[in-house]
Amino acid sequence: MFPLRQRLYARTIYGLPFHLLPPRTPLERLRTHSLRERFRKISLPGRLVSYLLCVVTYPISLIYEVRRNLRHLRQRRPQAGARDAVRMYAMAISRNIPPTEFVTYGFDDPAQRANAPHYLYWTDMPIQAMLNRLRGADPTDVQDKARFTKLCTAQGFACAPILAESRGGQVVVHDDCGRYADLWLKPIHLNGSQGAERWARDAGTYRNDAGVSLTAEEWMQHVARVDCIVQPRLINHPTLQAVSNGALAAIRIVTVLPMGGVAQLISAEVGLPRGASKTTTGAICCVLDHQTGAITRMLMNQTIVQHAVHPDTGNEIAGIVVPYFQQALSMVLKAHAIVFPAFASLGWDVVITQDGPLLLETNAGWGALFQQQLEGPLGQTAFAHVVDQAVEQLRAS
Repeated sequence: MFPLRQRLYARTIYGLPFHLLPPRTPLERLRTHSLRERFRKISLPGRLVSYLLCVVTYPISLIYEVRRNLRHLRQRRPQAGARDAVRMYAMAISRNIPPTEFVTYGFDDPAQRANAPHYLYWTDMPIQAMLNRLRGADPTDVQDKARFTKLCTAQGFACAPILAESRGGQVVVHDDCGRYADLWLKPIHLNGSQGAERWARDAGTYRNDAGVSLTAEEWMQHVARVDCIVQPRLINHPTLQAVSNGALAAIRIVTVLPMGGVAQLISAEVGLPRGASKTTTGAICCVLDHQTGAITRMLMNQTIVQHAVHPDTGNEIAGIVVPYFQQALSMVLKAHAIVFPAFASLGWDVVITQDGPLLLETNAGWGALFQQQLEGPLGQTAFAHVVDQAVEQLRAS
């Protein structure tokens, strides 16, 4: 497809702006609002055109999506056929369930299909922003990595240190970067690990992974050219280092905070970097026992397994107990309630070092795919209560 055709096509697969069948669960009741939230910032005429485009073209675009995903389903179950295609299409039309996630979550299995109303789908992602907007949350508090760190440390929460901060060409140095041999330069509004750069210092010269070499003065000029923070490279706790390629293994803890309630855990995983990756992008995603912090199962090559070894170290992964897990969990639950009470849900990235847990960042828009593959639908957790509160708020407004 050409880029313009791709953009037009993308606008046709978000779903319908209304329910064809009565909603049965909190997430289904909120689902049509996700489409409205996606187009909220454009003018009313533009929204009406977008809705009309979805209504007219969504049923047609689904034909392509179903055919494409049926091929993926046949790779897992060769006998999949026309009946699965019809069911995939029917669920997409009647419930706005994307064919991609029909395959990902195994809805060709009747037992798994019964849980379909409780899942959060990729087309629902604007709901996360809407939940926070309804409660008056300021997204800058978590999107700005430097602001996040300042807010947390002001309340006594341990964070990954910031050595320098660059905004608008002005660099503020908080600590001597020259004391560290390994550094990370991260855009202030970092999305995942996009734009992050690793720099090693040797004899006053800074070199990145692409082989670019800069003097100390040139490197500071490089820092000043982008709004960013500079942090030292952190080292995993030895327990996690044994099941990592040496890059940082971050724990992702997702918490929810109902209005008038207490912060609660809804999912916990750890990403174990592998291969040539310097970040958790493409890492082995492992689910953690919510009580002990032990790895119970993992996602390897899109398949959930209970026993595997790390491809770089050869060490067994299952059964590894993440050190300081309960301390990390306690820290993020308290930080959610004290520092970010206006946010309905947050996805925390926590680093476990030899000396204990450090907050790396938190995300208001956290992806739900791996969490739900490993731990089941979010609609069967405390997240459903937060969604119910939002539905009532929308009805009252």
